[in-house]
Amino acid sequence: MSAIGGIYSVEGNTIERESLDRLMAMAPSTLVPDSKGEQLIGSLALGHRGLWTTVEHETEVQPYSDSKGTCWIVSDARIDNRTELLRALNYPDAMSVGLSDPALILEAYKRWGIDCAQRLTGDFAFAIWDADRKQLMCVRDPLGVRPLFFAFDGKTFIFGSFIRQLTACASVDLSLDDDYIANFLARGDCQNERTIYRRITRLAPGHAVIVQHGNLKNVTYWQLDSNKAIQYKTDEEYEEHFREIFSNAVRARLRARGPVAADLSGGLDSSSIVCMSEEIYGENPGPRSHLLTYTDLYESPKVQEAKWVNAVVGKYGLQTLSRNASASLLLPDFNPHIHRWDEPTLKILGLPDIRGKGKILSDRGLKVLLSGVGGDQVLLASPSPTHLADLFRRLRWWALLQEAVRWQKIRSRPVLDVLFKYAVKPILHPNAMFDLDKSTQGFLPWVNRDFQRRHDVESRMLHRRGFLPRRFKSAFKQRHYLGIMRTSAALAEAFMMNVPVEVRYPYLDQRLVEFVFAIPADQKLRPGETRSIMRRSMRGILPEMVRTRRSKGWFGETLFMKLARDGTLLRNWLKSSYAASYGYLDPTEFCRELELALTGFSRNSTSFMAALSLELWLRGNDPVGLGAATRDH
Repeated sequence: MSAIGGIYSVEGNTIERESLDRLMAMAPSTLVPDSKGEQLIGSLALGHRGLWTTVEHETEVQPYSDSKGTCWIVSDARIDNRTELLRALNYPDAMSVGLSDPALILEAYKRWGIDCAQRLTGDFAFAIWDADRKQLMCVRDPLGVRPLFFAFDGKTFIFGSFIRQLTACASVDLSLDDDYIANFLARGDCQNERTIYRRITRLAPGHAVIVQHGNLKNVTYWQLDSNKAIQYKTDEEYEEHFREIFSNAVRARLRARGPVAADLSGGLDSSSIVCMSEEIYGENPGPRSHLLTYTDLYESPKVQEAKWVNAVVGKYGLQTLSRNASASLLLPDFNPHIHRWDEPTLKILGLPDIRGKGKILSDRGLKVLLSGVGGDQVLLASPSPTHLADLFRRLRWWALLQEAVRWQKIRSRPVLDVLFKYAVKPILHPNAMFDLDKSTQGFLPWVNRDFQRRHDVESRMLHRRGFLPRRFKSAFKQRHYLGIMRTSAALAEAFMMNVPVEVRYPYLDQRLVEFVFAIPADQKLRPGETRSIMRRSMRGILPEMVRTRRSKGWFGETLFMKLARDGTLLRNWLKSSYAASYGYLDPTEFCRELELALTGFSRNSTSFMAALSLELWLRGNDPVGLGAATRDH
């Protein structure tokens, strides 16, 4: 992972080096230790800080230009379909050797313009300056793996890989976005184009923003296709196709400069990545490479993952790295020498664990970590048969009754309850990401009542106000889509490790996501069998006890245990709550809910943990100054 940044004056004013230096100085030094480059081009300045994680990175020079010097690029990219692109560009094999990813992207742009983004497969964020067109174009990959943010006040366009880069620029307004905060307090995420800062925008996945002649244009170049449907005659055909695409997704992320590590929690997602990686390594003759696996160990009786982990490790004779995560603290260190998080996120509550993992990996010289993040959302780990709502909408009564009976048996609930929850409610709340129950409704006592009413927090909790617009008539596809597109909330992990490690996500592979989205519902979800397509496809690859596993470790208990250990410190902090001073929380109710949480219970754990995360973020950042007498709501 690298960091890019740039400043463009649409009025033609010359950009001074000091401005670019401030922008790039805020890029996390731990992520970008291998290369550094800057370029001043009159009214445009571009910067790059690089972490080398592939062999091609070693020959990169960024910012990079074409031979005429009229097109420039800065990129944070790993392009996976290099061979396919080179053929389409008619590159002879001899010329392709050593061609860097930014050079390849620039050649694709010169051939296809903005349409080049549709032809790229991989994880990327890049900016291209086209002097002939006087156009600056910023692009982010379809699944939002690589971040990119921008701010534009009509005169100056500023972009960067990290929000912190933009906050260092004097021209950027750092007013907080109360609408974003309302979403975060209600649901624990807000993964659309908004950020915590009102004037800083997140470039949405699958989008490009073009600045030309003083105007800004937002372009959608990729989105999940609602009309694409993959239909085979047998289960075996689906399984074979999935196995091929999943193998390619893992293979692309094994392309690395040096050894690769992988998270191994004992669950199906991480175990599948590890086992598929070992199958790929085993294809090559000669000395065999192996993954290093990393496991957090917990003492909680509800997180007994060792036997599942050992089954995977034992099958391939893997070397493991581990640490006792139960012994670590919950609350982060506010040491000014350790960079802080850019936005509120529930990951804040796992920061010591994330940094502990990062140190172990970095001490071993590892720069690449494979993660199972995204598997839950892409493969539907939540067994919610909202396809019943589609049968209801299409008036397929007999099929609806048959499916309701099948799911009633596994849920041990009356058929009418199943029909109401999965056929009727998804139609009433089409943009809901989760099954709605009592815990997702009502007022949040610890949120300031005026703020709650003003920003309609209750509707956000009920998902009437979605963080993304509704795109699909199908309730099943809409929920699947929302789940997939919200996964970028977890992608801050590499940044939070505070070490030079790039995290890669096989489940967020564009081709894998498109395939799983297009196959029928019963290939993804069957009564009593979540992730059905993966379980069936991984026969003979996963240890059978892992492949057929039905239980799932509950890590929430460990969070409450750590919370209790830090109870005294938290009580002292909340006596002078920053979030209450900003007008977001009710200090009395917030403290009352904390006391409940210290006993291992919360009336709405997600929303309470979001409130606590917001408190920690404000303590670490305090962007407008604590105790301001008035605020612009």
